[in-house]
Amino acid sequence: MFIVCEQTTKTLTQLLKEQLGLNENNLPLIPVEFAELNLDNICIRNIDSRRQIIITAEVREKNFDFILFAERSAPTEYRYAFSLKVEKQYSLERINVLGQEIRELGFISLEIEEILYASTLVEIAKVNEWNRIITAEPEHEKYAFSEDQDLNHGIRLLGILHIAHSDNRVALFLGFGDNKQVLNTMPVVPKEPDYRREVWHAAQYTFGPITLRRVGLTYSDGKLHFLLDALLAFAGVELALNGLGVYTPIHEWDPHDELRSLDLSYDIDVISMAGSLLKDTLDDQSFAGAAVVETAGRTLTAIGAYSESNGEPSLFVYAKTNQPLGGPPYLYVTGLGLGFGINRRFIEPAIEEVGKVPLLLDEKPGDILKKLEGSDGKSWIVEEPGTSWLAVGLNFTSFRLIDSKVLLIGQFGKEFEMLLLGLSEIKFPKNNSTPYVNIGVQLKGVWKPAEGFVGASALLTNNSYLFHPDCKLTGEFSSWFWYDDSPLHKHKGDFVVTAGGYHPHFTIPDHYPKVQSLGLNWPIAGGTIKGNSYFSFTPSYAMGGGNLELSYGNKGAKLSLTAHAHVLIQWEPFQFDASFGVTISASLRVSVKYVGSKTFHVELGADLDMWGTPTGGKVSIGFKSLRLTVGFGADRSEHKPPSVDGLLNMLPRKENFVQAQIENGLLKEESHGSSIHHNMEDDLKWIVRPDELKFQIESGVPFTELRFLDISKPSNNPSLSIRPLNVGQVQASILHVSIRYNGDLSDSNRWDYELNDMQVPEALWGTPINREDMRPALKTIWGTVNLSIWPKKREDESVGTISLPDGLGTEHLDTRNIFKVRDRQTPGKPIWERNSAKVIGEIHDKLLDEDVGRRRDELIKQLKKANIYVGNNDPLTDLADQASAVYTEPPLLLKL
Repeated sequence: MFIVCEQTTKTLTQLLKEQLGLNENNLPLIPVEFAELNLDNICIRNIDSRRQIIITAEVREKNFDFILFAERSAPTEYRYAFSLKVEKQYSLERINVLGQEIRELGFISLEIEEILYASTLVEIAKVNEWNRIITAEPEHEKYAFSEDQDLNHGIRLLGILHIAHSDNRVALFLGFGDNKQVLNTMPVVPKEPDYRREVWHAAQYTFGPITLRRVGLTYSDGKLHFLLDALLAFAGVELALNGLGVYTPIHEWDPHDELRSLDLSYDIDVISMAGSLLKDTLDDQSFAGAAVVETAGRTLTAIGAYSESNGEPSLFVYAKTNQPLGGPPYLYVTGLGLGFGINRRFIEPAIEEVGKVPLLLDEKPGDILKKLEGSDGKSWIVEEPGTSWLAVGLNFTSFRLIDSKVLLIGQFGKEFEMLLLGLSEIKFPKNNSTPYVNIGVQLKGVWKPAEGFVGASALLTNNSYLFHPDCKLTGEFSSWFWYDDSPLHKHKGDFVVTAGGYHPHFTIPDHYPKVQSLGLNWPIAGGTIKGNSYFSFTPSYAMGGGNLELSYGNKGAKLSLTAHAHVLIQWEPFQFDASFGVTISASLRVSVKYVGSKTFHVELGADLDMWGTPTGGKVSIGFKSLRLTVGFGADRSEHKPPSVDGLLNMLPRKENFVQAQIENGLLKEESHGSSIHHNMEDDLKWIVRPDELKFQIESGVPFTELRFLDISKPSNNPSLSIRPLNVGQVQASILHVSIRYNGDLSDSNRWDYELNDMQVPEALWGTPINREDMRPALKTIWGTVNLSIWPKKREDESVGTISLPDGLGTEHLDTRNIFKVRDRQTPGKPIWERNSAKVIGEIHDKLLDEDVGRRRDELIKQLKKANIYVGNNDPLTDLADQASAVYTEPPLLLKL
């Protein structure tokens, strides 16, 4: 035996060629990252004239030890094995799952012992023999191969996968090399065991929404992949996390998180869904792809996307089919769409943007998905934790004349809202390339309960026309309502319905929609027809009008006719203002040689203005610079406010002027009617719970002062006007409230109260406006019209406690003669029921129930046998009759 040590650096490939005589045809089939590994401090031991060769070395930059043992099997052939002693342990405690670090996974770790290659199968006996030769020198014990196991052909990673308290031996085949990274080509894979390039071990653990099922290892592209087979479940959706884990070069621990795709599944009674979402190359936490949705016996293709935001999962899916589904002629369904989003918000579009909403477009699913996520510069769906949406889309025709697409979206989260988006188009004739009628409409409806708002709008599209494509139509319609009772929303009770806009003198409130006028513009045969119109209706005003212009001619001669009409009507008190006018104009341009050109212009018009009440007006007629004006009827300044009787006709009827309303604590009501709203003259009784009693008094007129029992104080709004009577400041409006108890007048020490403001009509209680102005105003203003009253809680009303051991003696009873009445435990848990007429009625019925009475008889019979009770069973009829008076505290009911 002789030993040669070299201080040079050689690759594994060079060493095999030099020492074992291998060439390009019989070099080992291993990945190039091992074949080209640099070896330092190489020592070669030849035993028995090179019958056996032991080579030891270091992989200095990786801090690995290397050994190769070769044994001659023929004069010029060796069977051999080499090993890299890695001896590293890696943990998953810092793995990132969809943007969130899961430290609980620290109980999973991989202990790599060595990277081992054998040129052929080496049995256990031979492995142990080689180890005895290697370790003949004590300092070489660290180079020994793993004992008590065969060495299979090929290169493998050997180690232990630790999963909690379970230690799993790992022998992962690292492959023959990939594509051009191979040093040779293996025509036939040897029939030997354990050629698994991917190994898995069971691991059933759950962390919040994540369920871990298996842990695996694989090796590819020079990297070791530490994989988890996991499932993410939230809101009924399951996402299988494919390729979840970390990858790292095998020589050093440099982990990078990975997650290749998500398998989506969602299954409830009416709908099931499955699909695959692939990683977005621009965002490691975003996934998008396709899915299949099955519902109502139909299969729909779908698009979907998943992402993470601040650790919150966000998902949306939308499925669509263009297969005809049938229906009546006015609603023949030609397509259906279904979708939902979790932790995402659908952005409400402006009415002008409805035609751009991707879910309403007839495009490929992939293109729709890109546009939803903002490829055209606007994101239609954004991440918002806590908000989800559900959408239903329909494509349908009406009598084969109108084609429509609608999308109904409900959004749930901090607030609930509904959106209705749609496109409608009518063409006539249908199959004509240039139809006589082509009208497109963009539709938008919104319902926001949190804001007390509901509204609908419609806008004609740019390609709308009549008779000819040059006859363009424009216009917009809106119908908006505000209904919420909350003081935070000051528009309660206001509404507006408008088509085309408002009167020129109308001061448009900021919260009203600004709409396009209904217009027509048609250049035809040397002339032009132009026109626009509008109509609006609000709680205070109605208005309508428009303009029309007919013109014909050119620069030399031109004739035109214009007309306008504008009407503004105010409700209560009734007033109107109307103006009408017609103007005819003509112009002629004359050119004279050597003199030049001269334009002659003439204009004749007539205007009518009317107002009321009382009715008056003026007529104006003549040329542009010379007009004759004649007035008639009452002058504007002669306006007289209505009488007090006229004002009373605007207020609630006498019997409804002041109403009392029970708010809480009602047990029973004795009156002729069934309503809990009553005027103060009704003869009625409220049977109430004193501890829960609360009632309201509401006035038909705002009050500026409250006189409640022995208290007098101003209201929240001490200033009050009466617009119909032109009264700018009411001297006093007082609400008197008195309460009698057993015929005696009560005092304020027994009661608490609260003043409540509500929206009241500005047309009635707003400050007067100038008659000439007639500027429209909002419908409502704040006024104090409501008073809530409830009994004060007595200071001694709290319930005390009694210590039974201290307050009562105890006696041990002989229970030998007590028998079970029923051989069962009472099921269920006590359910706390607040007192009400229904609960009292239930107690009354149970007290008189015959079955309950028989069970009570049986119980008393057993108590008598035990000498515990000597009385008789009381039928409890009196207790049942007085149930409404006896059970004044909330009873504890046990539902059996």
